[in-house]
Amino acid sequence: MPMVIWLGYELHKQPRDSLGVYDPVDIHSRGLLKIHLRNTMIYLGYYFIMFFIALYYLMAALLKGDPIKRHEGDEIVTDF
Repeated sequence: MPMVIWLGYELHKQPRDSLGVYDPVDIHSRGLLKIHLRNTMIYLGYYFIMFFIALYYLMAALLKGDPIKRHEGDEIVTDF
């Protein structure tokens, strides 16, 4: 959600005659390449971190509980 708000802000602050945020002609003619590269790396880092957080929660949910069915006395059940 934070990235959606930031992208909306970037789109809102673009000049009216511009073709958009990622117009290559505007980026090179105004010297905005470093700014766009920085923003892209921030987006990439954010999504990279969120991916691994989601992966951690997925693995924690899958491993929650005992994957081997046991009876009393820690006896492993092999009959299905």
